[in-house]
Amino acid sequence: MVKLKIDNFEVDVPAGTSILDAARKVQIDIPTLCKHPDVDPTAGCGMCIVKVNGRILRSCCTPVAEGMEVITGDAEIMQVRRTVLELILSNHPNECLTCIRSVSYTHLTLPTIA
Repeated sequence: MVKLKIDNFEVDVPAGTSILDAARKVQIDIPTLCKHPDVDPTAGCGMCIVKVNGRILRSCCTPVAEGMEVITGDAEIMQVRRTVLELILSNHPNECLTCIRSVSYTHLTLPTIA
């Protein structure tokens, strides 16, 4: 088992577990677009970014490591996620905003950054 901290919560998960899956284990929500049950995972959207030792990484494709300390949301992360989403939507069909699946995309509403 690998021990790490996600938002100051101690987490024990098997080696090879992604940061995203480790966070989900302890009910910490990290927004995603490309890792959705209806979409093949590609690690391409960038919405699931987190900070690990000051580095911004994609949580869906980054395996946990012993002693890792993960921050899932601060002002910088929220601003980067907002920018990523704006870029995706600027070059994407508008069907995402009206698609029946969008009801389950709760992560499309990002908190306001103060």
